[in-house]
Amino acid sequence: MSVETALQALRLEPRFMRNIARWEITPARPARYASFPSDLNPRLIEALTAGLTGFGRADPPEGWGATVFVQVLDPQAFGGRDAFLRQTQWLADACHAATPRPDAGRVRLPGERGLALMRMQSADGVLLHASILPALLPWAQKLGVPVPAALGNA
Repeated sequence: MSVETALQALRLEPRFMRNIARWEITPARPARYASFPSDLNPRLIEALTAGLTGFGRADPPEGWGATVFVQVLDPQAFGGRDAFLRQTQWLADACHAATPRPDAGRVRLPGERGLALMRMQSADGVLLHASILPALLPWAQKLGVPVPAALGNA
């Protein structure tokens, strides 16, 4: 599917479009990329990407559930980077200090569990269900891809 086709499908989707205030096509220009600042609280990334799209974890998992939101802001152009980091850290701390539901261990920010799993899996490997590797073995042999050795017993 081309980008143009995907955008047209989104534009024809009433549930998506009800969250669009203005649809504008700007002339193409070379892309510029930058990572989030290394000291930005990473748990806020998912809050920004899922929460601001108007569709996310609070919605039923029907159809395509990916959320995409792209907005580029330079905190330095507003109150400054240090002020932004101070405010976002305060928000994260306030969330963590909130009283959790009786059935929840603690209040988490969006993305916290995923980031914790990513760190754990990056260090210790990914735990696969017992049925996955046997299903992949014939494909690995057919394609000549070596099967990685297990890191240990889980």
